[in-house]
Amino acid sequence: VVGAFGDKTQGSNAGAAYVFSKINGIWQQTKKLLPSDGAPRDSFGSSVAISGHRVVVGAYFKDSAEDPGGDSGAAYVFEYDPQDQSWAESKLVALDPNGGANFGHSVVVDEDTIVIGASGDTADTGAAYIFERRDNQWRQLVKLTSHDREPNDKFGASVALDGDRIVVGAPADSHRGPRHGSAYVFKNNNAVWTQTSRLVAGDGEPNQAFASSVAISGPRVVVG
Repeated sequence: VVGAFGDKTQGSNAGAAYVFSKINGIWQQTKKLLPSDGAPRDSFGSSVAISGHRVVVGAYFKDSAEDPGGDSGAAYVFEYDPQDQSWAESKLVALDPNGGANFGHSVVVDEDTIVIGASGDTADTGAAYIFERRDNQWRQLVKLTSHDREPNDKFGASVALDGDRIVVGAPADSHRGPRHGSAYVFKNNNAVWTQTSRLVAGDGEPNQAFASSVAISGPRVVVG
């Protein structure tokens, strides 16, 4: 899946996402995904993730009808049915949308769990939302924030998920200098997500923006 947040099919910078499949050993474009309510400046495709036949696409400039502030953001889930080759769409928004939250700045999916970063939430402090699929519906479980959160941290600019662990990047965190950056690790214990670690660079410098990107596989975390 490849995002193209500047695509103009539904208006200037409305965005799109392209799906490629390997057919007879050759990668071919098989679908161009567009949201049912796409609009100019949504930036749909600014973030993408895939797990099996499930694709998640962020649109972090999407305006919410529940919040007049604008740029609250949204994320879209597309489910592919290989039998009839159709795509079903679901739209995810935060239960507490607020203007400038940029919900959908980052997305990650692992089977029936989705994590969505909202780096602009609450004066750019940032947040990350966990959604889980239950009874064929996506439901928001919890909103994650860091223990030492401060305005302008941009927590949620990057997210990663592997089983019972989540990593959330805050590249503008300034606890060790301006925009030094930090990554936070959360663990699920009996359906309760708890912050277990805060990762920083041993040779960190101001404006390094550590945790602009994060990844996790088992006990190993990689931070850019």
